[in-house]
Amino acid sequence: MISVFQAHTLYNACALRDPGSKRWLIKAHQTQCLYWGQKVELSFEKQQEITQNLKSQIETIRSGNRSSLKSVAKLFDSWDCAVENLDSKRSKIVNNVFVDKMRRVLGSCTADIRDFTNMIIQQSIKLCKQPQPCKFAAVAMGSLARGETTPYSDLEFLFLVEEKTSYNIEYFRLLAMTIFFLIGNLQETKLKYMNIEELKGFDDTGKNGFKIDGLQPKAGNIPTGNGGPEQEDKFILTVSELITEYTKI
Repeated sequence: MISVFQAHTLYNACALRDPGSKRWLIKAHQTQCLYWGQKVELSFEKQQEITQNLKSQIETIRSGNRSSLKSVAKLFDSWDCAVENLDSKRSKIVNNVFVDKMRRVLGSCTADIRDFTNMIIQQSIKLCKQPQPCKFAAVAMGSLARGETTPYSDLEFLFLVEEKTSYNIEYFRLLAMTIFFLIGNLQETKLKYMNIEELKGFDDTGKNGFKIDGLQPKAGNIPTGNGGPEQEDKFILTVSELITEYTKI
């Protein structure tokens, strides 16, 4: 499962570096289909349409947040940065306004990324032929849970499920990987996050943007985990399992 995702990321990275050719995009699509089997049907053309739509939406989110950040930056036109004046009344007012505005910007961006992620999850649910086997929720972790998300933050989340059976686990693995594929097709995942042994030390100059949490040993806060045996399906949890994990932490 993890090796499939690594291969998918690698093909997308190649496509980013060879934009005049479709062969790497086709290979990424074939990798998905190899994993899906008959459980998901998605043509190459339809996949391209979905990907372009997602790219357009994430760029719209970024554009809006850039504008908001520029307005915050203007605050410092009136900020007295001389060391002896840092505690002045005017500087304190600017600092307080800055903190308040940054919280608002981060809150707005977090809401945008939450909605964007929800849309990807809903799209993935529609792509899976299997019906949902039980009630579940996708629960944010990391910066999204803290309300500190930027359009370049990685995505950390878990599946909170009503019941865990072998059939249910199989469904949520499929759903998780489908979500990963749609996000990976944005081509914003640097290869170093995928923990590919053969590429250790490779100077990766690719884009770094919206992506899932990586597969490195200290990462993997995603439903399937980071590929290590102790993290397999670590974040596909029932309520009681989540409470147990929470009390341990």
